[in-house]
Amino acid sequence: MRVELPRGESGFQNDLRGHHMLADDQAATVVGPLNLQPVPQVLTELRSVGI
Repeated sequence: MRVELPRGESGFQNDLRGHHMLADDQAATVVGPLNLQPVPQVLTELRSVGI
């Protein structure tokens, strides 16, 4: 799901009108370039540096 959060005078604002599910090809375009790691691995790495 893509959530649009435009910035207004008092911060980010949204009224749910801009929310919509992404088609498979859109999701692949958004997520594909990201270097995502499995959550357990990330948590282990964060713990190892004291975060």
